[in-house]
Amino acid sequence: MVLLAAALLMAIVLVARRILGNARQALEAARAIAEETQVIWELDETNRTAEEILATAESIEERGGRIAGTLRG
Repeated sequence: MVLLAAALLMAIVLVARRILGNARQALEAARAIAEETQVIWELDETNRTAEEILATAESIEERGGRIAGTLRG
């Protein structure tokens, strides 16, 4: 009985070590994916900045048109 329990315990330890190894590999893969996709999150910020620049340019265009219309009389 003790021999069987020891064998089962050894099997559990071996499986646990394999699970730990796989978890480490998965964590490393997740880190690599996070690094590779960082550009996507930065692109979102770039798009927001571009939208702000476009809104400012449109405002300048509108105001410039009003000023030109006023100067033309």
